Amino acid sequence: MVFAASVHALGAWGEGRMTSPLRPDWDAEAMAEASPMARFDAGWYRSVAKEGYSWDAARGVGNVMLFPLYPLLWRPLWWAGVPLFWAGLLLAHLAFFAAVALLAAYAAREWGEGNPRDAVVALLAFPWAFYLLAPYAESLFLALALGVFAAARRRRWVLVALLGLLAGLTRIHALALVPPLLWFAWREARGGGPEARRSPLLAGAAALAPVCGVAAYFAWLAARFGDPLLYFHAQRSGWARAPGLSGLGRSLGLIGENLRERGLLHLGPAVDLLAVVFLVVAAVWCFRRGAAAEGLYVAAGALLVVGSGSLLAAGRYALVLFPIARSLLALRRRPVLWYGYLAGALLLQAYLVVRFVNNLWVA
Repeated sequence: MVFAASVHALGAWGEGRMTSPLRPDWDAEAMAEASPMARFDAGWYRSVAKEGYSWDAARGVGNVMLFPLYPLLWRPLWWAGVPLFWAGLLLAHLAFFAAVALLAAYAAREWGEGNPRDAVVALLAFPWAFYLLAPYAESLFLALALGVFAAARRRRWVLVALLGLLAGLTRIHALALVPPLLWFAWREARGGGPEARRSPLLAGAAALAPVCGVAAYFAWLAARFGDPLLYFHAQRSGWARAPGLSGLGRSLGLIGENLRERGLLHLGPAVDLLAVVFLVVAAVWCFRRGAAAEGLYVAAGALLVVGSGSLLAAGRYALVLFPIARSLLALRRRPVLWYGYLAGALLLQAYLVVRFVNNLWVA
């Protein structure tokens, strides 16, 4: 509650504080109902919720780069009279509180390292954590991912399949859940016991549920627009994303270009790269601690970012890879590093919030 109130208070204070803010190209109704946290992709989510999917092939413009579950959940609230942006904000907050509760419970049960509240603090201090309170799909996906892991630890494979399918309908990053779920299925097969003939097959089938969710959206795109790969085409036209490793080289080049032409205060590409490096370190740390499933999740998430053709917004994508909180907990043993992380991360988050509410790009 304190974190949510602080982010919204900072956003309300920071709105209009920066010079020459960009204005979103939204209609008057959207502008009137937008809270300070409704920015950038929130407008695309709103368009899906209100009008459905659209794609202008001639201009390469549309909202098909967003997966359907989160914006479609806005509609019942909208039909009940809640303005669309506020419906999205309400859903994001409900998912946020669910994710916080799930993370605390998971940390207490599975990590056993210090106070589970510290795991929550570590994640909420992460500079991009404010996205969990914006009309974005991050909080919903984080809650689903935590639910998948918690259900898999308890060998509740039907629930794993259901949550994994919903995650696949929320973000393409649900594909990062497949490697850890396959690891759980492999461990189930090795376990033997009276259910040895059925449980490994059920676990293996559940591991593929996120793929089914993603494939279902692609199949719908094929049926509606005649192109099952339209998601990738929209990503390419909107954000220069195309599957491959070109984004890594381009980001490295942009770091030098920004420093030469714009100065030391324009480190966006460098921050993106640092976020990916942090994910690699967090994955290695998880593996070294024997947390194979969590390490696989973080590593797969990092590969999806690197392989997307652009490192843009890598910090936001890292946010939903919740085992990073476990690696950050290692700093707790050294108070200077722990409080240094909290102070530095929260200051950066405050700066990013002020930029975000002023429609200045936050990667």
